[in-house]
Amino acid sequence: MQPSVILTLNYGGTGKALVTGAPIVFAFTRGGGLLTAVANTNDYGQANCVVARLDNTNEQSVIRASLLYRVKGFSFLFEGVNKDFVYMPPSRNAAILVLEKAGELVAEDPVILNAVYLSDGYSVSQVELAGKKYNIFKSVDQHHHAADPRR
Repeated sequence: MQPSVILTLNYGGTGKALVTGAPIVFAFTRGGGLLTAVANTNDYGQANCVVARLDNTNEQSVIRASLLYRVKGFSFLFEGVNKDFVYMPPSRNAAILVLEKAGELVAEDPVILNAVYLSDGYSVSQVELAGKKYNIFKSVDQHHHAADPRR
């Protein structure tokens, strides 16, 4: 997802208008990388930033879009007229659940499963290490990226 903003001018309760040709500055306020530093708003009031690289994808990065005002050779950033875009690193958490089995007897599911019952997993695969397949299955949770041996 690339940062993109639309600049409008509000006329109180009577409406708003798109602002074209306004310079928008994009800068890292946390983290670093390579991006388009300045872009002018187009005919639809939109300015886009291209993020070519994040220096550290394992830490949070924040890019701020600000309106730049130029007058008589001076440049000022409007205070309070900005938008932050936050890039979060992917989650690397795993949940390991122990499944209890009481032989061939009828038994209720272990209580620990209740906490993850609503967790829908996808990309289910069997764990294989050094060519040996284990009776352990993992899946990626859509919400928490946690291993889910229920599958």
